[in-house]
Parts: sequence; structure tokens; C-alpha cells
Amino acid sequence: IDKICRENDIEYFLFYGTLIGAIRHEGFIPWDDDIDIAMPRDSYEKFLDYFRQNSDSLKPFELIHFSTNDKYIYPIARVSDSRYKVEYTGVDDYGLGLFVDIYPFDGWGNTLDEGRKIEKSFYWDRLLISLAACNKYVPSYHNNAIRSAIKLLAYKFAKKMSITALLKKADDKAKKYKYNDCDQVGCTCWIDIADLKQRYKRSLLKPVLHRFEEYEFYIPEGYDEILRGNYGDYMQFPPEEDCVPHHEYKVFRKSE
Repeated sequence: IDKICRENDIEYFLFYGTLIGAIRHEGFIPWDDDIDIAMPRDSYEKFLDYFRQNSDSLKPFELIHFSTNDKYIYPIARVSDSRYKVEYTGVDDYGLGLFVDIYPFDGWGNTLDEGRKIEKSFYWDRLLISLAACNKYVPSYHNNAIRSAIKLLAYKFAKKMSITALLKKADDKAKKYKYNDCDQVGCTCWIDIADLKQRYKRSLLKPVLHRFEEYEFYIPEGYDEILRGNYGDYMQFPPEEDCVPHHEYKVFRKSE
């Protein structure tokens, strides 16, 4: 991914937990179980186009995106290694291998009020996407009968809809808010983490090289402000009981 981006003038930066790993560990968080990369929208679209146009030569690496896989259930892209198989809990198989998450960053307004308005506009999109992605109904975690009844109706409604159409709708909406036209940016279309805490000053996101294991990859120049806003004192290790993987999947190497 880094090689493709450098050779094709595609901007990216390590983000979320992978960024904590780069700063605190100069590599992977020892118990982490995924890799997160973010890209401004123009670079993201350029990256997707590169994979679509060079799909044969890039194998065993594949682009997993709603435009290439009608079973895919998330509004971000993934680069998948097809030599592996991932088994998720709670969602149907869509052909995912060992993967890297690629998050598109779009504009998120210039004021707090604009940011709230944009965030709220994605609420139902994210809810329907998350429900359509589930392979079974799970009652409301609030253990509230009314909430659970509403969630059940929404689940039945979402399951009648095309997940690809829902993802495209959220993606198209996100593109309306141009990255370079907004002082605040972020991944507005992501179903789980889009909230005002995940809204960043665009000025902090200038890519700079930083050590990661035995390599150097790009991170945002304003990483300290970004990470403190998200995680507080990110240099402190969490309690020992929290130093475990947090995603519900298993990965297997396919037989040759």
C-alpha cells in the first residue's frame, strides 16, 4: 500500500490504533488485531481506481469495497490478502482475507454547529447499514422493550434493502462535503465511530514520515493533538485486562 501511494502521489497516514502503535511502540501495539489507514477523499478515490485498474497484477491483494463486492457491508475500503480467510462473528462471509482498513476522510464543516448538523445527517444511514450488515437480530443493549421493538422493526426494514445501495448513499453524501473546503474533517460515513470526537482540524493532517517497526510510514504531523483528543493520555498502557484484541474474528491461512 505504501509503495502504491508513493509511486502514484496518493496521500495517506496511519490512524486510530495504528497511529498509537507508531508513536508509543514505534510499531504494532502488541495485542492489536487490525491496521488503520486514512486518506483524504481525492487520494482515496485515486487509490480505489488504481486497484480497480490493476486488479490482476496486484493479486493476491484485492480491493474490498461496495463497488467491487456486492456482499460487502462497510462504508470504508479494505485491502485484502486472498491467501487468507477471515471468519467474522455476526456477519455473513463476503470473501475477506487478512486485511487493512482504508478510511476516506471528507469535510466535516467549519463550525461546531455545522459539524453537529453533518454528523446527525448520517445517523439513519449508519443505523440501517449496521442493521443490514447483521446476520441475525440482536435486542437493544439497553435491555429496553420499546427500544428493542423499534430496533426490530428497523432491522426488518433494513434487511429488505440493498446493502450496496445503502453504502453508496452514505458515500455519496460524504462526498458532498469537500475535504479542502472544510477546516474540520473526518470519516463521516463510518457506521460505528462517526461522532464529533472523531472530527479533526485539517491543518493537523499533513503527512510526515515516522518509524514503524523496521520501516517508515506516513503519520499526521499533528498526531499528539489528534490522539489526545481521541484517547486522552495515549502514552499510558491500558489496564492489563484490556490489553487484548477487540475484534470478533479469526484468520486462517488457506491451504495451497
